Amino acid sequence: AQQLMIAYLCPRPVVLVSVDAPGHRNMFPMDLIGPLERSGLFSLALRNTNVSVPTMREVRRVALSSIPATMKTVVYKLAEHHKQPLPDWDALPFPNRRSREFGIPAVAAALRIQELTIVHSQEVGSHTLFLGRIVSDENLAEGAQLHHTAGFHQAYRRRQGMSFADV
Repeated sequence: AQQLMIAYLCPRPVVLVSVDAPGHRNMFPMDLIGPLERSGLFSLALRNTNVSVPTMREVRRVALSSIPATMKTVVYKLAEHHKQPLPDWDALPFPNRRSREFGIPAVAAALRIQELTIVHSQEVGSHTLFLGRIVSDENLAEGAQLHHTAGFHQAYRRRQGMSFADV
C-alpha cells in the first residue's frame, strides 16, 4: 500500500488510447501506462469494466496519442468512453488522423503517437494488465503533455506553495 501511494504521487502522463476493430471503435484517456525499460515492453493497466478490454485482447493493437496539456477538458470528457464505445470516429470533438502502421484513428493534434502490438494480457484484481511492444513512434510536436496526479498530492503541494500548474 505504501509503494502504491508513492506511485500515485508521481505525475502520470495521460494518453488517449484508440481501439479500432470491426463493430468496435473507441478512444478514452488512460494514465496507468509506461515503458518497462529492461524488457523493452510497454505496460497499460485498464479497469476490467472498460468496454474495450475484450476488443483489445482480441485485436492486440492500440494507438496511444500523447495529448497537449491544453486539451485537458476535452480529454477528461472522453472518460465516458470507458463505459460506452464511440458511435463513430466523427463523434470525436477534434480532428483525427490515421496512425502510421495500423491506420487506427488517433488525435491529429497529438504531441506523439505510439502504436503497440499487445503480446500479453492478464487480469490483476480490478484491472487488466496489457503488455505490448512499440511498433511505431511518431514525435509530431513540441509542448507540455497532459499529466495527472492524485488530488491529495496536489492539495499537499498547494499547502507547501509548490502546486503543479493547473491547465
